[in-house]
Amino acid sequence: MGFEQLGLHEAITSTLVGLKYDEPTAVQQQVIPEALSGNDVLAGAQTGTGKTAAFVLPIIHRLLQNPRSTSSAVNVVRSYSRRHGSWQYRYLKVCRPIAKIRLFNPPLFTVA
Repeated sequence: MGFEQLGLHEAITSTLVGLKYDEPTAVQQQVIPEALSGNDVLAGAQTGTGKTAAFVLPIIHRLLQNPRSTSSAVNVVRSYSRRHGSWQYRYLKVCRPIAKIRLFNPPLFTVA
């Protein structure tokens, strides 16, 4: 199963292919469709399994589906440690070409 089958915006899937991310991980396959459906998700998995992408990609999808006009959408990404926040920050920097994301220095940053 590729990212295209998860229902993500075409701008996301084409960017992921360009970055050589061809196949979603098991946690991404389970979480992304639930998040896109508007369900709250609590997921746990080992380090390096793609949890950050599993919750950030649906946020970016929603921003692309509903471009803001005069109002702004804000999503706060919380992290359990400074180290993990730094990793999330680096991941979100990679996602910046896909959507307008405003980042603040780790460990506090916002997806806007």
